[in-house]
Amino acid sequence: MEKSYVMKCEEAAIAIESKEKQNTSLMNEISVLRTEVSQKVSQIENLEIELASSKSAIDEQYKRWRTAQDNYERQVILQSETIQELTNTSKQLSLLQHEITMLRQTADAQKN
Repeated sequence: MEKSYVMKCEEAAIAIESKEKQNTSLMNEISVLRTEVSQKVSQIENLEIELASSKSAIDEQYKRWRTAQDNYERQVILQSETIQELTNTSKQLSLLQHEITMLRQTADAQKN
């Protein structure tokens, strides 16, 4: 009976030692995983900062583009109005030149 008890104690000691080794191995693995998680969290934080910076730069570029586009559209409208004014002025000039020609012809006819 004592021999059986000793064998059972040895088996229990071996099982405990095995479990302790497994526990130590798992604790080491947990430590490695915690380190990896910490590194990944740090990377995520850095990427979030970079993303925010990129968004800010994109917003600024969009504002600059929008301002340039608005200015361009305003200039196109002004040029269109200028072209209309020049066209109307050209028509008026043509009419006045025609009227001058007619008046000269009338004056020449009256002189003769």
